[in-house]
Amino acid sequence: MHRFFLFLFLMPICVLAQKSGYEINGSVAGFAEGTAVKIANGNDNSDMASAKIANGKFTIKGSVDEPMLCKLAIGSEAPQYIYVENKKIAVTGSKADIQHLKITGSSSHVDFIKFQQVFNPLFASLNTTVNAINKAAQKPQYDALMKVYDSTRAVIQTRIDEFLVSKPKSIVSAFMLLVTADMYDDPLLLEKRYNALFMVSMCWSIFGQVGVGLVVRKIQT
Repeated sequence: MHRFFLFLFLMPICVLAQKSGYEINGSVAGFAEGTAVKIANGNDNSDMASAKIANGKFTIKGSVDEPMLCKLAIGSEAPQYIYVENKKIAVTGSKADIQHLKITGSSSHVDFIKFQQVFNPLFASLNTTVNAINKAAQKPQYDALMKVYDSTRAVIQTRIDEFLVSKPKSIVSAFMLLVTADMYDDPLLLEKRYNALFMVSMCWSIFGQVGVGLVVRKIQT
């Protein structure tokens, strides 16, 4: 009986090259005056910039070579993910609902939220099915679960193409293709999907570079 592996909910690291700086303006209620606010690299947790809350607000300025997934930490609360681009970004919300901060001004962050809304429920369903398959003791149960597994994978393939059509210029689309590439064994389809992306979102992207290499390796094998 085949063993099936879980799919990870991966996070993007960075996207396209930029030149100007970012300015993050925050208004998050419930924190004391002087509370420390920090932006850290979402990949290696290295500090990038910091500020302190004054009159209920904070401003953090800096620059990134390309849009980057970062962690926004306010006081001792759990850090929240935020896509930082070299733009003016607004963060609003409250300490009581820190996991649902509203972040505007970063188009990459908006696209990533959409990616999570579309794919995370499907990945969760697939992982649940995979766990059940790995524990299935009888062939009838295994066969039934495999039908669910194949059906969910088919839905994911449909959602991939829909996402590409709706966001052909987004770096998150390149990220999506990379993290879902092992869910189907068709290098020509993978190549076709990468070709559907606008080159502006691919040429400087780590996901584009890795993805093109993946296509080549799949075709060669």
